[in-house]
Amino acid sequence: MTDTVLNFVVDQMSSHQAILADFSSRLEPFANDLIDAWTKAFRETGTRVSLPDEILAQNGQDNFVRTLFGELKRGNLRQAFTGLVDWSNNLAHIGLRYDMAVQLVRDYQRAVLDFVVRTYTDDPQMSLVFDAFDDLFDSAITLTGAVYSNGSKTGGIKSMPAEVSEALWRDVNNQFVLAYLTEGMSHAVNNLLATILGRTQLLLERYRDFEIRDELEEIQSAAATGAQVMRRIQDYARVGANKRQIVDVNLLLRDASELTRFIWRDRSEAQGIIIDVIRDFAEVPSVWGNPSELRRVFVAVLLNAIEALPSGGSITLRTERKGDRVIASITDNGIGMRGDVKMNAAQSFFTTKDSPHLGLGLAIATHIIADHNGEIVIDSKLQNGTTVNISLPVAHESPQEKGDSNMLLSRPANVLVIDNESSVRNLLTRLIKMKGHTVVTADGGSEGIAAFKAGKFDAVLTDLGMPEVSGWDVAREIKKINPKVLVALTTGWPIEMTPEELKERFVDRIVSKPFDLPLLFSLIDEAVVLNEG
Repeated sequence: MTDTVLNFVVDQMSSHQAILADFSSRLEPFANDLIDAWTKAFRETGTRVSLPDEILAQNGQDNFVRTLFGELKRGNLRQAFTGLVDWSNNLAHIGLRYDMAVQLVRDYQRAVLDFVVRTYTDDPQMSLVFDAFDDLFDSAITLTGAVYSNGSKTGGIKSMPAEVSEALWRDVNNQFVLAYLTEGMSHAVNNLLATILGRTQLLLERYRDFEIRDELEEIQSAAATGAQVMRRIQDYARVGANKRQIVDVNLLLRDASELTRFIWRDRSEAQGIIIDVIRDFAEVPSVWGNPSELRRVFVAVLLNAIEALPSGGSITLRTERKGDRVIASITDNGIGMRGDVKMNAAQSFFTTKDSPHLGLGLAIATHIIADHNGEIVIDSKLQNGTTVNISLPVAHESPQEKGDSNMLLSRPANVLVIDNESSVRNLLTRLIKMKGHTVVTADGGSEGIAAFKAGKFDAVLTDLGMPEVSGWDVAREIKKINPKVLVALTTGWPIEMTPEELKERFVDRIVSKPFDLPLLFSLIDEAVVLNEG
């Protein structure tokens, strides 16, 4: 099957051959950075699944990166993708699970994306490059799925029907494409919502008429709800999000129920079926984990519960604390499972459902929970419903310093706003001036750096994706001039970086679109205090 998939991939990618050759040539100056990014992604993945140090040391696979981009530069698609097949075989050989191999590809795509944006920022071919870039990594996942499902030369999954194997790589590919389409869509929608919310806020400040304010508040509420929905979608579809942090299990379960609402409520009601989702949340401590991964687990289990209610019924989401564990339970009163089905439910590729179901959902969920030092236990009886208990260790939270949210400012702030979109630039200016601060604007990165050199500022708000000079470049140049100034990057893209990683890129804060106005104003107040200190 692998050869068939390889031929398919090469044929599908042939239309991108010239773009990929140019793309690889332009990335040559970043060759060492690309290799370092790959090594980091590989080591982080290997460490998460406890691969031995000697394997991590011997399998950094620098040659994989050199071969891939080298063959693409020369226009040799078959050789480039054959290298990907060999790479996938090696991952299977060293014992890396399939789901972690897919995650590794996703992590590396996110790392390379930064170099692509910097290289093609103001290029008319940018949209074509992004298409080729996405398809390149989609193809890598397709080939990885083919190798693992077909049984690699040295390992992998060997006992699976051909039609299931083909469905596997096709399904993984579609999910990956969906994730990146979601990121692009959410970026555009967030920009629109930022404008709606900002303009509504300005109108609310201007008008005192009750009826007008009532209508404006309805618009504001609807736009804020839209922003919340987009954030949930971004969090669920986010590719390569690997950061562990303090996590509120109740909040993640609530997110899972909202993400699936269109299935258990809207679609079911359209089919004449009523499914009630009941939340029975206790006050439980936080856990330490990856919110994106845990959210996926809850969604996967919830979808299984919905499918167990073909005639309707109820699903209860419950949380409780037992000792040093937080227990999240998802219970349905549906058709239940036979004993043999329950025993095999968490096995990869075990499913009682027809195509296109692959039996991967609960298996991957089990792996994710195991990686979080947790456990999944299934309690089910035929015709008596199912309860899936997910146990996670309580996080030991370190006390966090809380800043004073009511800082007394000695003076208004001087703020530099840099954005190549006049609508966003003008909106930010009006919002910030509304609080009595002084604002200078710049149309793009180069103009922004020049404006900063000519003035004195407490805070700089710069857009990420701008022609010629990106927000990252602006931050670097500004911090060289004045390390004390607060630099915030405004963006509609989902960016997940630690404070340390942001500091390495000369950025103090990420301000997501649509703007959280209290947070934005607090940030500006903080900038004044920092400069006064």
